[in-house]
This record gives sequence, C-alpha cells and structure tokens, in this order.
Amino acid sequence: MKTGKYAILVILLFNAIGALSAGYLFMTDPSGVKMGMSAEMLQ
Repeated sequence: MKTGKYAILVILLFNAIGALSAGYLFMTDPSGVKMGMSAEMLQ
C-alpha cells in the first residue's frame, strides 16, 4: 500500500513541476513562443 502512495506522490510532483514551469512561461510570454507553441494552438 505504501508503494502506491509513493507512486501517486511522484506522479503528482511531476505534474506540479510541469504545471508551474508552463504557467511561468505563459506569464512571461503569453503568446507561447517560449514553449514552442504557435498562435493557432491557443485558438
């Protein structure tokens, strides 16, 4: 049971780190160019 909890926590941390970095990049450049996105992807 403990391994399941640790696995869920690792996945949650991975997801949180990705969300924080993507959020920071969108705040610094709302067009998404820094993330390699085009304007068509946001529509």
